[in-house]
Formats: sequence, structure tokens, C-alpha cells
Amino acid sequence: MKKIEHSCHRNAFSTICCKIFNASDILMKLAKKKNIRNVSDEEFKAIKSLKANTNIIICRAGKGNYIAILDKQDYINKAEEILKLKQSRHTEKSLLNEKEKSMNSYISKLLKDKIVDKHLYWRIHSTSSSLATMLWPT
Repeated sequence: MKKIEHSCHRNAFSTICCKIFNASDILMKLAKKKNIRNVSDEEFKAIKSLKANTNIIICRAGKGNYIAILDKQDYINKAEEILKLKQSRHTEKSLLNEKEKSMNSYISKLLKDKIVDKHLYWRIHSTSSSLATMLWPT
């Protein structure tokens, strides 16, 4: 098999290479922008119709990769029940900071009194805690 480079004029070969490069570059860019779905057309239509339904809430179920579809009013009622329980309350961030400082000073005292070693100290020492929040799906 003869190479094209030997049978072409240098300028013609350079032009061909440039056009091939440009065409491949365009194809690669198109391939990157193309949205490839991992669901069938029927599944995609079903998901779209579920998303459009304003009477339901689609949210994550627990910590796994599962989703749950819930009746919106039932979800709101359950959330309000949870918020009424004594285990949750509205609080200010400063209260959390005070508790964190208090706990860290106690842990520092344990380290100073050699009740805990440095390794354990750094494992239980609190830094930049954040308040627990109840997320509302959109």
C-alpha cells in the first residue's frame, strides 16, 4: 500500500491533512455536546410526565441511590408533624458555636490531663459544625 504523502504535492497533502483535522475536530466537539440518555424513550416520557405533575414530590429515599414518589399533601403533613416534635427546634447559629467551643474546651482539658492522646483528640475535636437542616424538594 502506497502512502498518499509520496504521490501528492506537498501543498495538496498539507491541505488534505488540515481539512481532515478540522473535520475530525468538529465531529469530536459534536460528540461531546450530544446528550446521551441512559433510559429508553418510554421511560424518558414517563419521567417527564412525573416531573410535570405538581401533586407529587420526587425526592431521594434515605442515603441510597433510590428515589421516592410521594403525594405532595401527605409529604407536607408529615414534615409539619416532624417539625412539631420536641426533637427539633428553631435555633440560632451562635448557640451551635457556643456548644462547639464548650465541647472543644472540655476535649482540650482531657488532652491536657492526658486522659486522651493527640490522635483521639483530633478525631473527636469539632471544627466548623453546621446545623442540621430539613430539605424541601423543589
